[in-house]
Amino acid sequence: MTKKILHISTSNKGGAATACLRLHLGMLKMGFSSKMLVLDKHSHSIPEIYQFWEYKHYRKIGKAYNFFKRHIVPYFNDRKLKGKPQEYEIFTFPNSLFDITNHPLYEEADIIHLHFVADFLNWNTFFRKNKKPIVWTLHDMNPFTGGCHYSAGCKKYLDDCSNCPQLKNTKNDNLSKRILELKQRLIKLQNDLKIVSPSKWLKQLAEESLVFKNKEIYQIPHGVDKNIFKPHNRKFARELFGLPNDKFILLFAPDDFQRKNKGMDFIPDILKRLTQQDEMLLCLVGKNTSLFNLDYPNTLKLGYINNEQMMSLAYSAADLTLVPSREEAFSLTTLESLACGTPVIAFKSTGPDDIIHHKQSGWLAENYSTDDFSNGILWFFGNPDELKKASEFADKYTTENFGIEKQVERYIKIYE
Repeated sequence: MTKKILHISTSNKGGAATACLRLHLGMLKMGFSSKMLVLDKHSHSIPEIYQFWEYKHYRKIGKAYNFFKRHIVPYFNDRKLKGKPQEYEIFTFPNSLFDITNHPLYEEADIIHLHFVADFLNWNTFFRKNKKPIVWTLHDMNPFTGGCHYSAGCKKYLDDCSNCPQLKNTKNDNLSKRILELKQRLIKLQNDLKIVSPSKWLKQLAEESLVFKNKEIYQIPHGVDKNIFKPHNRKFARELFGLPNDKFILLFAPDDFQRKNKGMDFIPDILKRLTQQDEMLLCLVGKNTSLFNLDYPNTLKLGYINNEQMMSLAYSAADLTLVPSREEAFSLTTLESLACGTPVIAFKSTGPDDIIHHKQSGWLAENYSTDDFSNGILWFFGNPDELKKASEFADKYTTENFGIEKQVERYIKIYE
């Protein structure tokens, strides 16, 4: 394939950006033409990643101007969201001051591959001017909702998104209705648009949605680099983090402990149901661990780990990884843990349901049942032979089904 692919992502940092980066690097490694255009660039060590304003002739003026453009629209959008209930995920608008279609990388590309583009993609400008084939990988629900990134069970995106529950305390609770109508109109203009979902759950939601119901939707799971995420010697990994060898270690590693969607509020009830608490240790990894306080004697906060090799060792140090998220588009945490040979306990029906084999590589608890979730922990704790088999199965299964090469091959078929 000689087509030039341009991946567009708001950032090169974060969960969605990580999935995009892995695909981009996988394509480069396999000899394909791939570039990535981002609004917020946090690393300069990865090849073929370009920040949007790098093409300004007057660099200092251009950077200052683009900094203003980057922050002024989100500022006014946030003012419209004043009063929004804090328990929900972020809510974003389809507007920005950036015209991607004027960028030289856009002009040279054969295929535009959109990823997480909130606060970057100006829907009105882009979809009215675009004449190129688009592939859009969904990283959450935002592309087909009236602004929310996870709907928390709300189904209003199926028809009109009026009276949005996530905007109920704001002065703009029907803003979501206007956003959904705009998205529907603009997506209708695209004749060459292919949607990709990483999970069956998100694919079904997209197929049912008002915005994407008549579009072609594929399912391609994210990949993982098995050269990085692989089983390590457990004794060595525990010594590295100062963890005891005589404890059954549970790892809880959401990206941010302020995100309720990641299920932090389930953890205390899950722990209360564990009958062998003295023999277990809960390790917390992520941003804002200091804000998460538990009445549980055996807890260790490792903080934020911003290195894939170290994160791989953290997974390997644990006996089980806990993923009590309410909604997950896919769950890279689940995939990475399994790739390291550490079984995962999660709720069924969203992203992890595609990755975990019940009792073979983890435990799929009935949705939001903390009792069943703790049953999964206790089942593996009480069956060390099953835990060992699950670890071996997880390593082998991820190697055979979730390698980056397989992911790239699936996307190449869509590009062609």
